[in-house]
Amino acid sequence: MAGHEGDGYCAEGFHGPLCQLCADGHFFDKGSCRECPDLAVTMGVTCCVLFVGFALVFGVTQFGDKVCGRTMESTKEAIQRVSLIPKIKITVAFLQIWMSIPSVYAVSVPQEMLGWFDAFHWLMIDWDAVYSTQCLARFSDRLYLNAMGPLCAVSVISTCSAAWGVIKSRELSASRVAQKSATKYPSTESSALPAWSDHAMVLGLPAVIFVFFLCIPSVCTTLFESWSCVRFSESEADNEYAYFLKRDLSVRCFKGGEHAAITSIASGLLAIWPFAVVALLGGLLFLCRDAIRSGESSTLSDAISFIHQSYRPGRPRTGRCMMSDADSCSWDCYSSSSPSIWPC
Repeated sequence: MAGHEGDGYCAEGFHGPLCQLCADGHFFDKGSCRECPDLAVTMGVTCCVLFVGFALVFGVTQFGDKVCGRTMESTKEAIQRVSLIPKIKITVAFLQIWMSIPSVYAVSVPQEMLGWFDAFHWLMIDWDAVYSTQCLARFSDRLYLNAMGPLCAVSVISTCSAAWGVIKSRELSASRVAQKSATKYPSTESSALPAWSDHAMVLGLPAVIFVFFLCIPSVCTTLFESWSCVRFSESEADNEYAYFLKRDLSVRCFKGGEHAAITSIASGLLAIWPFAVVALLGGLLFLCRDAIRSGESSTLSDAISFIHQSYRPGRPRTGRCMMSDADSCSWDCYSSSSPSIWPC
């Protein structure tokens, strides 16, 4: 340990506890100080990559059936047959929660158990992998970046979906006008076409839900790290200690206004993550609960199928039940009076 500032202990260019702080414009990485990249260029490249990724996903979901309908249909059937989506969701959620345990709960996990998880660290969706947050002026900036970044992505997706819905609605209106002018007796088939203006916002719901699914664990981990501090000996003779923020050793905990401001910001953002986001997803499920229970298809239930597609409506009979497929929520229930199988 090098003390609070590292004076007389740290090499040139390093300071702070454990000598892991660098001069302005540099960040600590694997024992050395590196120059911070240009923030505007990094964010621009990241936004372009994300835009291209969402555009590809949107193109496949909207036009995949028209371009290669046979292949898309067989692929969807194969995925549903093996319950692939629920298995992936369970695996991703487990990995994200497991990797957040050491920082959220301050639990020391043996490196032997964490080592092989390093290959999946990208699932935490941490901005440090794109732009080191040590290059930011304050830790509160890191909180805003991690918490508001996904919300900005959701806003962009919703805006693009609304714009797409307006375009389709105008095309539909033009088609109806052309059809009425071309025939003496207007056809009723046009009224059966989808009302794109009514479902404009629903078009982006699958992508929005996917963003929330990926980002909830990582954002919550970042917010809870605002209370994760490490202790350093200030005076061994007097048993005095100083506490510093684990993710930013330049911030002293429980002393001064900086850490108090950080915890206040984190507390406010926790009202959004996870409470408001989870309440939103629960509200969407509540709105289409009848369609989900009856197994019928609706615009909203199809849009949020990522949440409930592994659910099978029904109620098992009383008796001894054995879970045969946890992913698809399928139960084989054997009653003492009837050996019939009741699907859950």
